[in-house]
Amino acid sequence: KKLDIARKITDGDFLIFNKIKKKISNFDYCFESSGKTEAIEFGMKILKKDGKCIFASHPPKDQTINIYPHDLISGKEIKGIWGSHVGIQKAYPLMIKIYKKYSKYISNTFTDIYEFENINKAIYDYRSKKSFRPIIKFIK
Repeated sequence: KKLDIARKITDGDFLIFNKIKKKISNFDYCFESSGKTEAIEFGMKILKKDGKCIFASHPPKDQTINIYPHDLISGKEIKGIWGSHVGIQKAYPLMIKIYKKYSKYISNTFTDIYEFENINKAIYDYRSKKSFRPIIKFIK
């Protein structure tokens, strides 16, 4: 279900990294969120010369990534984003813009709302794929 929605939202021009062995390149952007250094390195490899790799993941502190210096010299960019650096003032307008553009797809994905007391059921339903993306309602 998630792949079908991703295909609709991106018009099919996306890639999910899962031990891909064939040659793939010429992407404008790579958004990586697995926390795996090899996925970040792969993201850099598949970019166009002026592409951008943005990783919002947290590889272990003692690990490093290998990047070809020529990739940076030729114009590729890489940026890591720590979750706390995205303030609501910046994120909210972007979220509204994305929602308006893709609301017909997004609205169908967030249909399961659980009261906070039922958080364990929400987690169970998500893990067992009964719920695509559960929402936990938490109001005092």
